[in-house]
Amino acid sequence: MDRVTEFSEKTVTEIASLLQMPVVDLERESLRVYLHSRLAQVESALSALRQRYGVRSGEEMERLYREGKLAEENSWEDFFRLDHLEDEHDSLRRALDTL
Repeated sequence: MDRVTEFSEKTVTEIASLLQMPVVDLERESLRVYLHSRLAQVESALSALRQRYGVRSGEEMERLYREGKLAEENSWEDFFRLDHLEDEHDSLRRALDTL
């Protein structure tokens, strides 16, 4: 039987109590683990895209477009995805630095 539990402040407090740790420590550690997990996903996607096009960055990919060394057809969406992932990577790093 599936039971859906509403996530609430009470839930966090109960879990912290079960783990015998302060709520603030549980929240901080949970956030840190999530950010590291998301960062690993982003880094994996970045690596795949960079490898596919033989580039080290979105800037390098854009330069190859301008120089006519990379056809835009079938790669333009990947360029925007690479750019977005690089921005997300930077945001995740900054978020981790604040913890």
